[in-house]
Amino acid sequence: MLEDSQYRYVFNIKPGFRTDGGSIPFLFRWFAKPWDPENLEYDACFILHDACYASGYVHRDIADDMLRSALRDIGIDRLHASTIHWCVKNFAKSHYEKDENADFVKFQMFSL
Repeated sequence: MLEDSQYRYVFNIKPGFRTDGGSIPFLFRWFAKPWDPENLEYDACFILHDACYASGYVHRDIADDMLRSALRDIGIDRLHASTIHWCVKNFAKSHYEKDENADFVKFQMFSL
């Protein structure tokens, strides 16, 4: 569940949803990991982003911004969060709304 000043967003991700973690090019993986089995909150940020991309319920730019915000919310510093944001914005765009995972995501938006 996410909230901003106007809306609450609820994502239900069903078992069977597949993710590849962050779309971090190999060249940048020394700086930012695409997945961290030791940090489930970090991984959840990428799952949320992949769910947004798979469903198409949220515009791609908003999904990318949500990823950056979620990373910052769990304590990732601004430089790393912004670099990850840049990577997914530039290297994951071809996956938007082209995912077999769409059936595993339910999205709801409520006015506050």
